[in-house]
Amino acid sequence: MVAENAERIRAQRVALGRCSSGQLTSVEEQGRIIDFQCNEFTLAYYERYFNHGLRILHCDPHSVSLCVALPLGLTPKYRNQLAEILFERIGVQSIFFASQPLVGAFSSGKPTCLVVDSGHSYTSLYGVDDLYPERSTELIYSIGGRDVDEYLKSLAGHQLRDSTAGDINYIKSRFCGISPSPLTEAALNEKSNKRKPCQMLDGQELLLGIERQLAPEVIFNPQLKGFNEKPSLESAITQSVGNLTEKKSIEILKNVVLSGGNMKFKGLRERLQKVLPNSRISCHPEGELAVWRGAAIFASMPTFEQMVVSKQRWSEHGELIIQKKWL
Repeated sequence: MVAENAERIRAQRVALGRCSSGQLTSVEEQGRIIDFQCNEFTLAYYERYFNHGLRILHCDPHSVSLCVALPLGLTPKYRNQLAEILFERIGVQSIFFASQPLVGAFSSGKPTCLVVDSGHSYTSLYGVDDLYPERSTELIYSIGGRDVDEYLKSLAGHQLRDSTAGDINYIKSRFCGISPSPLTEAALNEKSNKRKPCQMLDGQELLLGIERQLAPEVIFNPQLKGFNEKPSLESAITQSVGNLTEKKSIEILKNVVLSGGNMKFKGLRERLQKVLPNSRISCHPEGELAVWRGAAIFASMPTFEQMVVSKQRWSEHGELIIQKKWL
């Protein structure tokens, strides 16, 4: 079994391809390949990506069934294109596609919950009721760690102008956190905004003040970065269960599970607990491995081999079987 925790790897590199115009462009955005038809560069990128994971796991694709965890919001046509690459270019024996939040719920220890998974480029929400996926709760929007990175750099100015992605991640993990109460940019000019030394791994010392809390505030207030039409985290959670019955929404919201690198800020869980007092907010026990562990549990179920799609069945039914088997 091979499960794909794409978001954790994606945050560590930038994928580029060359389209027909000759210009360099991103191969992926919001957890998906932007254009399968762009050219051979895009297809080769995805093929290398899967083969790299298979080599690390010492798996022969011709003799294993792949459980592939995918972001929400992918169309049946898109998933069918992924299946074509896996069957035709990599030569896998059989596959099963499951959504990342769903398998994250499998490893959360909470069969009825709402999983909020936020990574580098987007945030997704998915509710499960006794591990049964509630499709109407699917929600995805493009607020992620990348937005925190960009806002932090703009707030800090020249100090972070030449910083690498690794530098920014280090600052976020060591020095940034969520304020107990809402912040605005007015806090930058307040007398209480005292700058403190932040020592980097190379010994360089930066002086950062309220920026350390204001940057991740975009998770709760996207308008700080000019995203006037994107929901705050608490609004997205409420919106996600809006189409459920009142009884079911109350049950699912009793447990809100946070996963993904962008949900790891100090104070985030406590802040969300204040605005959602009737929910029990918890961080996923598996951390960044939530999707991987969940897919491993899912693929270990006795019924898994009966659920997978073989190349023969895919050749016969195509997109229809991929849509039918999607969880």
